[in-house]
Amino acid sequence: MPTSVNGAYRSLLRGQFRLMRLGTDLDSPVSGHLEDTVLANAPPYYAVSHAWSPGVSVKAIPQSNQIQLSHDLAICVRRLQIFSVENSGLDPRVTHIWIDSICINQQDLHERSQQVAMMGRIYSQSVRTLIWLGEAQLPSIHVAWNLIADIYTVFRKQNPRAKALSEIPVRTYDKSAHIASGLPPLNDSQWEYIKVLTELRWFTRIWVVQEVVLSQEDPIILHGDCHYAWESLGWAVGWLRRSGYLRLPQIPEQLRNVDTISNLRRAQTRWPLAALMSITQVKFTAPAQRDKVYGVLGLALEGDASELPEELKPDYTIDTATLYQRVARFLLKRKHSLAVLTRARGIDGTETRNRRVNDLALPSWCPDWSDFASYNEGISTSFAYIEYSNILKPARLWFPNQYRAADGLELSLHSPESGFENSSILQLEGFRVDQVAHVHRFNIDSSPHGQTPDEFDAKMAPIINLSLSFTPLNDALTWMEQFIRTTTASQHYLCGKGMGQSISDGASWLYGFLNRREDTAWPLHQQTSNDMVKLQIHEASTDGIEEDYIALRPESGNCSISERTCHYAPPRKLKTGTSPYETECTTDSAFPAASVFEDLPVSSPLDLHDIESEDISTLGHLNLLYHVQENMTDWMMVTDRLQPLASGCMTTSLKTPYLMNQLLALSAMHLKTIDKQAAGSYINTAAHLRHQALRGFNKCLGDTSKSNSTSQFFFASLLALHYLAETVAGLPDQDFATTLNCLVNYVRLHRGARVMGERASTGFVNCKISQWLIDASKEEFYDSHAASADYAALVLMLETSELNHESRKAGEEATEALGFVMRRI
Repeated sequence: MPTSVNGAYRSLLRGQFRLMRLGTDLDSPVSGHLEDTVLANAPPYYAVSHAWSPGVSVKAIPQSNQIQLSHDLAICVRRLQIFSVENSGLDPRVTHIWIDSICINQQDLHERSQQVAMMGRIYSQSVRTLIWLGEAQLPSIHVAWNLIADIYTVFRKQNPRAKALSEIPVRTYDKSAHIASGLPPLNDSQWEYIKVLTELRWFTRIWVVQEVVLSQEDPIILHGDCHYAWESLGWAVGWLRRSGYLRLPQIPEQLRNVDTISNLRRAQTRWPLAALMSITQVKFTAPAQRDKVYGVLGLALEGDASELPEELKPDYTIDTATLYQRVARFLLKRKHSLAVLTRARGIDGTETRNRRVNDLALPSWCPDWSDFASYNEGISTSFAYIEYSNILKPARLWFPNQYRAADGLELSLHSPESGFENSSILQLEGFRVDQVAHVHRFNIDSSPHGQTPDEFDAKMAPIINLSLSFTPLNDALTWMEQFIRTTTASQHYLCGKGMGQSISDGASWLYGFLNRREDTAWPLHQQTSNDMVKLQIHEASTDGIEEDYIALRPESGNCSISERTCHYAPPRKLKTGTSPYETECTTDSAFPAASVFEDLPVSSPLDLHDIESEDISTLGHLNLLYHVQENMTDWMMVTDRLQPLASGCMTTSLKTPYLMNQLLALSAMHLKTIDKQAAGSYINTAAHLRHQALRGFNKCLGDTSKSNSTSQFFFASLLALHYLAETVAGLPDQDFATTLNCLVNYVRLHRGARVMGERASTGFVNCKISQWLIDASKEEFYDSHAASADYAALVLMLETSELNHESRKAGEEATEALGFVMRRI
């Protein structure tokens, strides 16, 4: 006899929803009955997450006041009844459930729209989510769950105190470490059983994301007669990803879906809609493409208010193309970022476009969040990424530093003309700055089982020759670094390394490549022989690991490297009220790259320069702060009379994030002179902290209050010292042009300080700093202070250098000037 639920689909009032009360008689064909209620007065209930079967799940029979369930749905409800009886210890007991396929009249479009808008609150208010994966039809499924339990045990054994994903070390797959873990070999059938498990429809359904993330308590997975904890699955998959397993062909890519859901569940703030749709776009699917938006709306930051914005209110009466354009315009207006446009569908004929399941009638600019026919293969990787290195802050869809040429320029979006609110034309302002002259597609790893080293070399050879043909070279090392950064997209953090080590890894592979292949033409200076090129690259490959460079190869067959003919746009005029430091002057210090993958891994806590968040504090930051506290008086040569100034700088830094970042940057600059082996890491850290300080300063510039005048003065002083330290430190190693550029930057800082000082002059005159400076400038208060060892070393360096007399004299004068600055600032 068919299973049914007593009740009828009556019209719901605003704010109402339905619950199903489970029947206790397991032999009865009636499994429960429907109850109309409101969230505020609802009894304790459990939300159910399941994968809908093809076809109609329920059929309302008005004559008998019943709702008939499909076979698969009936099995699900019956299992929940059994679970309720067998797990009477759950508090509260499973007496009421909310399951969308039964509790929403799917034939009523108005009700569907209304209930979907409430889903975020429905799942958030439930006791917890119960996940139904279906009947365990194969015995191998239990083997898969046992392997997942073993992986979780390995994770806990290696990371007994881990509470955040960032506490798991990032590394590439290590065969010896895998053997030591005791997990089965990768060719063991147990790994294939995990693939069978993750191929269940539930793991790719878009709706399950919010159903799991919003659960108040740890969701329970029901699979056949057994049940499992979601948290164990999430940590096991997180460990696999951080340990490099998810890049292996033996590991199913659907595990990334579990990792994405777990990351969202661990986040302590809501994500904005643009980031949610981007991170779920490729991984999850929906029968109705409008649900690629509506399915994550309950999680979105924009949906956290009592009333959804009009543009985002679910409406199942409009088509998908209209919805996507409406949402895109909303995001452009709200976020003032073009990052969302990187989710456009692609050009006709491209592999990415051909991978689309639906060819929607969208304008070329409009993001296409609809389904792909494949999981990752053949889909272009976007230049935008999702930044979520700090779980305390909302994620955002953004551009990495190296792809953010317009950083600081506000989006200028023109509204459609009157009567054309639904126009497919998008009007923006911008600069025409470049022209692509040639495109070469990367097709490095289209095989699901990877490639041999010879196959990898063969596919890289034309890319090397092409890059050599249009790259103007001064030396082999310049080309080498550019090539490695481009081919890895600066994703060194995936191996848990810094940029310097990644360059060494790439150099190691290049050196081996040159020895294996003799057909590479080097269009270098005539005096530079191929042997000299090999020698230079070999020296750069010290401690490099060839396999780690290969591991960062492009996974998509649609990445490209292009020749560009540059056209420079005129600089914009400085507007009143903008920052004199709005466009940062940079030296050769390379800022860290961020991910171009959609699921950016959380950075290792000690890699400061790999962290994009401005205010996150790590152990590395605390080490820098400790160095400031213990040694600042010495390495900044602070005299007794200037001690109030130094103390004031420290006190102000504790209240001003951008000033603290700049102070820590100077600390890193000093530490690099002490720890020579870690000098490269400290240089990167200092550059990154300075970059974050400038960003924070620009955001706070509008505040000209008394306290902010103080921080602005200290910031300008510390920033100038930073550039001066870079300039002086680089004298023995860098050419004249680089030194001159650094000096220009230093002078520019003084110009910026003057402009800033004029704006904040009133507040500055009235603050304590002015009196400190007046006192310190009186000759009778000058205190003697012995030069530090570093200062003496600087003088010795100039005296023993190979510079000519004029250069040495200029250096000595600069040294005296540096001493003057240090004694007084």
